[in-house]
Amino acid sequence: MLKRLALLALLAVLIVACSNTNTNAPAEKVDVATLASQADQYVDKNVSVTGTVVHVCRHGGKKMFIIGEDPEQRFKITAGPQVGSFDVALEGSTVNVQGVVQAEVVEVEVKPEHEHKAAEHVGHDQEAGHEGQEEVAGHDNDGDEKEPCEYEHVTYYSLACASIQEIKE
Repeated sequence: MLKRLALLALLAVLIVACSNTNTNAPAEKVDVATLASQADQYVDKNVSVTGTVVHVCRHGGKKMFIIGEDPEQRFKITAGPQVGSFDVALEGSTVNVQGVVQAEVVEVEVKPEHEHKAAEHVGHDQEAGHEGQEEVAGHDNDGDEKEPCEYEHVTYYSLACASIQEIKE
């Protein structure tokens, strides 16, 4: 009996946690510049943003980018389950998009400083007769130990679109 009660309590917690999406909360209006520069402050929040569509992905229409007054600041919009995909005909249109801001953290390898400099001189190893030599893990082609790779985390922000409305002027 105690096991069933614990299981039901766990199930209730999971249902509440999984259904706690912010798409039902009132959308906070933000502009593209604010969203682009302060996206981390809006993660998991329901927002509404208006901008001009500058690109719709031609491979399925699952992504698009909008800009505000400053064309240098653009923001990625992804098609949520309610939207499906974006029509390429939206390019150039002004739209209002509502949805939840999401963050994707990616681990990126940072090469040691000497590898950056070596990359600037691509092709020198081949000229020196090193073509075809495979690099041994942890060592360069001369047998010297390589510096360990470092990693940094990069966060990419997007808005999962729950609804989109084209604004006719």
